[in-house]
Amino acid sequence: MEINTGSDNAFQLAVTPPPLADAAKDEFPEVINSTRFEFSPQVVFELDGKVSFETKGALADPAFLNMFSFPLVKGNPEMAMSDPQSVLLTESLAKKYFDKKNPVNEIINIENSPFKVTGIIQDIPTNSHLQFDFLLPIQIKTLMGSNLDDWGNVNLCSYVQVDKQSNIALLNEKFKTWDTPREHDQFSLQELNEIHSTSGIQADDALVTDSKYLSIFIVLAFTILVIACINFVNLQSGQVLKRAKEVGIRKVNGASKFQLIMQFMAESCLVLLLSYFISFLVVEIALPYFAQLFNYRINLSFYDFEFLAFLATLFIIIVLVTGLVPSIRFAAFHPARLMQNLPFKGKSASLSRKVLVITQFTFSVFFIIGTIIISSQFHFMKNTSLNDQHEQIIYLPFKGDIGSKYKTLKNRLLEVPSINYVTAKNSLPSEVADKTSEMDWPGRDPNQNFIIEGTGVDVNYFETLEIEVVEGRSFTEAFTSDNKFAFVLNETAIKNMGLENPIGTEISLWGYPGQIVGIVKDVNFKSLRNEPDGQIFFIIPDYTDQELAFFGVILIKIVDDLANTLTIIEQHWTELNPGIPFDYHFLDEAIDNLYWNEMRLSKLMNLASILSVVICCLGLLGLVIHNSNIRIKEIGIRKINGASMHNIIMMLNKDYIQWVAISFIIAFPLAWIIMNDWLQNFSEKVTLSWWMFVLTGILTLTIALFTVNGQILKVAKKNPADILRHD
Repeated sequence: MEINTGSDNAFQLAVTPPPLADAAKDEFPEVINSTRFEFSPQVVFELDGKVSFETKGALADPAFLNMFSFPLVKGNPEMAMSDPQSVLLTESLAKKYFDKKNPVNEIINIENSPFKVTGIIQDIPTNSHLQFDFLLPIQIKTLMGSNLDDWGNVNLCSYVQVDKQSNIALLNEKFKTWDTPREHDQFSLQELNEIHSTSGIQADDALVTDSKYLSIFIVLAFTILVIACINFVNLQSGQVLKRAKEVGIRKVNGASKFQLIMQFMAESCLVLLLSYFISFLVVEIALPYFAQLFNYRINLSFYDFEFLAFLATLFIIIVLVTGLVPSIRFAAFHPARLMQNLPFKGKSASLSRKVLVITQFTFSVFFIIGTIIISSQFHFMKNTSLNDQHEQIIYLPFKGDIGSKYKTLKNRLLEVPSINYVTAKNSLPSEVADKTSEMDWPGRDPNQNFIIEGTGVDVNYFETLEIEVVEGRSFTEAFTSDNKFAFVLNETAIKNMGLENPIGTEISLWGYPGQIVGIVKDVNFKSLRNEPDGQIFFIIPDYTDQELAFFGVILIKIVDDLANTLTIIEQHWTELNPGIPFDYHFLDEAIDNLYWNEMRLSKLMNLASILSVVICCLGLLGLVIHNSNIRIKEIGIRKINGASMHNIIMMLNKDYIQWVAISFIIAFPLAWIIMNDWLQNFSEKVTLSWWMFVLTGILTLTIALFTVNGQILKVAKKNPADILRHD
């Protein structure tokens, strides 16, 4: 279920108010069950002195197990989540802590609190959009101070199970017109089988892949296959001179067109069968590397019926393209023409080969341009998110007793010369904090829908992350009221509120009054696929708060001597927080995770570019050999008449330079249009520049000339007497 904001800056949120799931079950008879769901941040597990962080957890209502097909291999699904202090483990996690022992009814400490293991879940399939290793009852949030009856916050996913006889479209319309306490918001349903391939919905932490990227990957694979087929036809054309007389003799001796076609088809089938066999081996070897490259385990069965049917269909199509069409044309020529190699010296044959080569290089030029643009955008997003110093910022979780000792740790670390700033936040900068509409200010339109992200920070937060204060001031220790009565907002929030002179304005957040003391520049720490959120910042009031211990982080900016500084930080951490692992991460790693799709696309485009260029070069090399054999007598005569090696090289290179130039002219506007459309998906993006296209042209031409000139030099160096003697 999604929330669609009704404001002028409308957007879709994957998260909903906590009471929504139960309210939907009560309101609509079509809804037979509902559950709330939220991914857990990393937490500390401890058993018999073994302490470690677990990062893949989730919280849900008891109905979750009845609604989803995550079977329990041990435990009672009806009672497994009835106690807020219970936990369910997957088989893998249970084995990690309990080995072969039955863990059901055993106690394991989570965040220094005892939890009873009430069930073991079968390991989650890799194709599930919900990935977790442990599952906690969502009621545990009430123990951390959260109000699960508050319609003002939007921070949980809501799933509803609908009666099979229900009309989903009609029910969705009912949801859109549902009168809830969030009167300006609109709720809508999203079918479960659409979640995995739908992106662009904000605050969605589930494993999703944009359907656009799936389409791009399919097109890439198909295009490379087309290039390979063109290449095969070109290479066949390069070999026909050697086989022309063979075919002519066979036709003179009575071979029919059908027999010749079957011969060439059989040869194509044998080549393709061998290619299939080799490709199976390559895929089997490469799958682990692809899994490592994309951080995703790929399960592929060569015995799946649908997969085999697809391969069989593909086999037939490729054989028809690479075998049937050329063989029909080849078998149609008169034996006398074949004996004289005439079919391969006419304008028609030459033109067809040129078209094939130009088509190949058009694809390659497009891939190279696309690779440059996608890589530029990927690096731009990473650098824009956290300026130039992000790789020197590390973060630590608020785990163990560090909350009560945070000030002590901070003061100690600030005495280290290589540490510039130490601050804190109630969640990672790249993650959504609490989104809420419970905010009020003078002149607010009561009919205006408004959602803002409430963010608790420590002083020096903006300085640590180099966020510019454009008006007013930042939080500071000098103003003791900042921990209760001061707010800093970003530009987007001020714009959405419609405030003209915001500094000093009295506002309230969650019913707590305060004053706006500063305005900071918009900095999008989330994905640049979305516009910056409106944010309101306040000083964290209590560093021992349970919710801060669950989601909060300590941010440390290191200016130099990274290795030694990390050792010093670990020493202080271990002394103040014994028993809790020193588990630090660089903030840029969290930012990288936001652009997983873009990173994957960039890597795939790199591979596609390399493959297409290699295949093109092989085809071009075959064509060079073919053309050289056809023009070998001409070359010998030109050399006898005084042509230099330079003249011969320029003469043979001229055609290939023209072909690459034509390919570039065709690919340039296509790449400009398609890649410019792709860039529109981002709120901030690189500008398409001339150098991207010029670099591609130079690179493509260099590769093409490097490929052909080895063979051209070999031909140009030949003695003309030897050429004419053997021709």
